Amino acid sequence: MIFETSHNIGLFPWDWKFANTVPIYKEGNKAEVNKYRPVSKINVVCTVMESIIRELDFSRICKNGRISAV
Repeated sequence: MIFETSHNIGLFPWDWKFANTVPIYKEGNKAEVNKYRPVSKINVVCTVMESIIRELDFSRICKNGRISAV
C-alpha cells in the first residue's frame, strides 16, 4: 500500500532519498586514494520500490506500442 500510494500521488518518502557512500578497495596500494571506488548503499525498501516502478513503466510502454519488448 505504501508503494502504490507513493506512486499514485507522485511523492517519494524523504528519508528514502539518502544513501550511505562507502569506499570499496579495488587493487594495488591501499594507501592510495585512487585505489578505492565509491559505492552507495541505499535503503532496501527504496530499491524494491524502484524495481516495481521500473517494471510497471516498462510494461506500460510495451503495451502502448512505443517500444518492443526484448
